[in-house]
Amino acid sequence: MAHKKKNEAVKKTKALMANYRAMQAYVGSQVQPEDQAGQEDTRRLLNRIDEALEQIEADYAAVGEDQKMVAFKLKYIEGKTYEQIAERLGAHENTPHNWINQVNKRLAVYLYGVQALR
Repeated sequence: MAHKKKNEAVKKTKALMANYRAMQAYVGSQVQPEDQAGQEDTRRLLNRIDEALEQIEADYAAVGEDQKMVAFKLKYIEGKTYEQIAERLGAHENTPHNWINQVNKRLAVYLYGVQALR
């Protein structure tokens, strides 16, 4: 049961990141007055994600693992495939997938706290 919750937090995090660019477009768009609360909620969530990613990036940079965040940004911010990321970073084809999963797990902790560890 505990393992399932961790997977759920990571799954939610991956879903958020898969929709990150769409959420950015949404908060930058004109919306009807009745949709403004949803837009503001989305803006706050994006700010939380961005703040967490800044901290994670700093953590990885401190230990010389910057490439993990580069791979993550290429995937979710630029929309690159794992193959394109591996080629760009000169890594084995499975390596970017592993790095991105590691970042998603750390991000899940920042977003969901202890629930991501249970």
